[in-house]
Amino acid sequence: MKSMKGENIHFIGVGGASMSALAKFVAQAGGAVTGSDREKSAITENLEKLFPVYYGEHPEAVEKCNKVVYSSAIASDNLELSCARELKIPTLERHEFLGQLCKEFQKTVAVAGTHGKTTVTAMIAHGLSVLEENFSAHIGGETEYGNLILAGDKIFVTEACEYRQSLLSIQPHIAVLLNVELDHPDCYFDIKQLLCVYLTFLEKGEIQIFPSKLIDICKDVHMNIEGYEKMSSAVKAVEEMGNCRKDGVIVFSNGKVEIWSQENIRAVDGKILVDILVDGQLRDAMCLPDKDNSTVQNALFFFATVDSLGHGVSKMKKTLLSFKGVKRRKELVGYLEGAKVVFDYAHHPTQIDNIISSFEGKNLVVFQPHTYTRTKAYFEDFVSSLSTSDKLVIMETYGARENVIEGADSASLASQISTIIAKERVEYINTHDKTLEYVISNKSGFDNILFLGAGDIYLLKDKILPYLDDVGDVEIKDVMKVF
Repeated sequence: MKSMKGENIHFIGVGGASMSALAKFVAQAGGAVTGSDREKSAITENLEKLFPVYYGEHPEAVEKCNKVVYSSAIASDNLELSCARELKIPTLERHEFLGQLCKEFQKTVAVAGTHGKTTVTAMIAHGLSVLEENFSAHIGGETEYGNLILAGDKIFVTEACEYRQSLLSIQPHIAVLLNVELDHPDCYFDIKQLLCVYLTFLEKGEIQIFPSKLIDICKDVHMNIEGYEKMSSAVKAVEEMGNCRKDGVIVFSNGKVEIWSQENIRAVDGKILVDILVDGQLRDAMCLPDKDNSTVQNALFFFATVDSLGHGVSKMKKTLLSFKGVKRRKELVGYLEGAKVVFDYAHHPTQIDNIISSFEGKNLVVFQPHTYTRTKAYFEDFVSSLSTSDKLVIMETYGARENVIEGADSASLASQISTIIAKERVEYINTHDKTLEYVISNKSGFDNILFLGAGDIYLLKDKILPYLDDVGDVEIKDVMKVF
């Protein structure tokens, strides 16, 4: 990878998970960096150790830059962005800049899908680190390695976000698609439109990795597989094979199809093992960090991807034993009078179902809806998922870039749920402090206290820590290197 010396880049919205990683990338590679965000956060405070960070809109901050990168959340009338355009300074949206960085590496592994992108990307990065591979990684969440690893210029591992078709800016060597479910109703009219984008992404990869159930998804949305010109050649090949395991993972390379699957999950000597099969033949028994359904499926994508990079399965047998996960993904932060206190990024009904069902015992669920358009589009699904809580607190909606939509706000959601389960089991609370106060006062009798949402509900983590009996955290390693 070439040095970034000579670059002078300003990042607008630098406090985001992806943006902060990209800004650190440039700074660590020798470029001059500045950044801005609406308000101070733990992420921006850490960035201040590397380069100047401005809060609010400061047009003067861009005047000496030779490039401006901005996140998709930035409005077109942002003063810094407007100033850059008036001065004819090149401006790039985050995904465009990410696409350019990918070209600096020999191979790019891009992980797409509605759910699990961050976890699988982190798994791959962790595995390559254990295997001492020459690679770097851009991760949309905090892991034990942070959200950026700079340890080589051979392989680049990155998430590929579907928001506004951002993933199509990436030209991957390995295109990984984990699943397909509509999660951005503000960007896509329906599942067919989203599916077309995902299939176009897959076709970009020399190696394509995707779930075998993708064939059924294509059929369910009435797509003409043979006639649709953007249909992945890999999907066509699998479709022509006929029946295959519905829980399998397909690896398509050079016209060849492999079907990866797993079976026989068991505990042996304190370790969780699963048999990995390729085309129905046992390849090896692999170790897993836990036996949750989502972990098992994510691990299968991990093994298939790293194997496609030339590392045989036998070399990876124990790599996931030391995987510590990702913050805000089933993150156990401690115990409150014996109850597990967990924070999770779940903001879609499917994720909510998965997280609640994975915990045994009585659950106190605190949920913060993320955007009004998502709440409106999946209102009844949210009602169904959240109604499985033993006790439910619904916080004020995190609107992000959106205005309130009547009937799709938190109060309306709480009201509808209370028609299904007892009213005393549902609370609508409109501030963080009142939410914390409620949880502390009503903690007794629960086995798990689950904080769910992709917004600023995570601010409650630091506020609840002093009340916990036992606290744990992820140790952040320093694995950055300057080229």
